[in-house]
Amino acid sequence: REAGIDAAHARAPADAIPSVPVAEDVVTPSGPYRLRLMARSSHWTAPLPGGDTAVAWQRPDGRVGIRAGSEDGVAQARFMLALDDDTAEFHRRFARDPLIGASARALAGYRPLRLATVAHAALRAVAGQLVESSLARSIERSVLRACGERVASQGALSRLSPAELRRCGLATHRATTLVRLVRGGDLERLRCHPTSTVRAHL
Repeated sequence: REAGIDAAHARAPADAIPSVPVAEDVVTPSGPYRLRLMARSSHWTAPLPGGDTAVAWQRPDGRVGIRAGSEDGVAQARFMLALDDDTAEFHRRFARDPLIGASARALAGYRPLRLATVAHAALRAVAGQLVESSLARSIERSVLRACGERVASQGALSRLSPAELRRCGLATHRATTLVRLVRGGDLERLRCHPTSTVRAHL
């Protein structure tokens, strides 16, 4: 933990400071990092499993302050924020590419934000196939309400039948696919495996 963390607190958004005891850290990102670009706000807030919430903000020195209700929550937020995944080589390599060069330069420091669980990522991926983003998010929210959770867990999703998922807006084949995924083994262990292993499992 940073010895000067009180200085980070002074720069944290006032509306993002919980009134309950929290765990905290200040992290130096690997490579260029622009949280405001990623979160489209001065700070990032995300739900965590178990009802916890994580908050992060970027300090003037480039480091990122993180708060959550527990040490595990801080560690999970660090993973969700992709703080240890340096994308500088990608932006350098494609900076002058005729197709994506302009975007590679403009989005230097941008990293896709992750969800808290692999199960929730699977839900978002299935819900977002070949539909408008607004409809995809509406379907995702409906499924979360059916689960009774802010963050989709594998256990809650596996208790939903294809018929219940269809009532949430998923097409029949997508509902069936999601049920097969969440009932087919421990999804959360996949976060520790390379893409090739995950692809083979799915």
